[in-house]
Amino acid sequence: MQGPLINKTGKVLTLFIRDRPALTLKTGDIVTAEVLNITSGNTVSIRLKNTVLKATTDIPLQKNETLMLRVEGKGNEIRLRLVGGVGESSEMLKSSILSALDSLKGARLEAGEMGRLKSLIETLPGSVREVLPQLASLKKFFPQIEMLASGISNDLVKSSGIFFESKLRLLTLRLVTDDMLKQELQQKTQLNAGAEPAAEKGLARIIKDDLKGTLLSIKGALGDAGVIEHLSRNNIKPDNLGTAIDKLIKNIEFFQLQSRLNDTLQVFIPLIWKDLRDGELIFRESYRGKPEERAYSCIVNLDLKETGRIMAHILMQSGRFHVRFITENRAFVEALKEGLPVLEKQFEASGLKVGSISARHEEKADFSSAVSEGLDIRV
Repeated sequence: MQGPLINKTGKVLTLFIRDRPALTLKTGDIVTAEVLNITSGNTVSIRLKNTVLKATTDIPLQKNETLMLRVEGKGNEIRLRLVGGVGESSEMLKSSILSALDSLKGARLEAGEMGRLKSLIETLPGSVREVLPQLASLKKFFPQIEMLASGISNDLVKSSGIFFESKLRLLTLRLVTDDMLKQELQQKTQLNAGAEPAAEKGLARIIKDDLKGTLLSIKGALGDAGVIEHLSRNNIKPDNLGTAIDKLIKNIEFFQLQSRLNDTLQVFIPLIWKDLRDGELIFRESYRGKPEERAYSCIVNLDLKETGRIMAHILMQSGRFHVRFITENRAFVEALKEGLPVLEKQFEASGLKVGSISARHEEKADFSSAVSEGLDIRV
């Protein structure tokens, strides 16, 4: 199926939007659509950004195809130009992902390993950091717990490495499909032969601003004979540093594969918190029912050295908040119960209605009991 899709690249689907659904599309956006059904003639049903729409097309399409499209219009009629597709069947894809995940068993890093890697980098001699300048860029990807007081920033998620290959794919698609950009690039190259091509500039920017890109850049540099010799002269084993970098890369890839397998977004953030053994934040939105009836939830799972496992589940549904705490520590659950009236008053003071609020003890708090649906941020 991949061959025909390549042959169709550049063809256009015309999408007629009816009843003005809540769908935001901007000219130049690259979007993914799934072909749900072939109706009559050249009319197809597609799922685009969780919305089912009708489209007319002169391109022969097949049910269950996944298309990559470039938005070229706006208003009631939107032109979507085909720039690629995913021809692999869902079962084959699932099998490939499961096989890859099996090879990454044990890839998940514990929070303590983040601190050890950070310490390893910080103790490297200045001369080593000069030959590996990418090491200095890693610091911005290792947030301290205090930095999260104002919440998880958008930039922190985008730079986590989870979108690295997508960024490269989008860069390639834009360079290939945007005629104006290609002409501009050719003009700049003719006017200034020494100018760095736009593709190289874009690639360098993606690598610099992405954790996985930076790690892959370091891994590549560690294969350079000159770098190996310099490390050896400073009594540093390149293999040790390479192993630490490789573990971080595999950890990111583990969550990339989990995201694809479970149709979620699982993001790894190397948070530095000395009391944390493991932790995750899960944000979910239920797509069932009318928009005003949908449920939104946040699950906070923490495994702390002193307190043990703590689970907090905050659900917002029908305008009310339901809060539940579960902990393995009996003393801590009593402290939580004492503070529940204060927490309820804080909700009310903020104009938020509380439906229920509770805290209970469990011998073993099971993090896996959280439903894997939504945005999952691992720390």
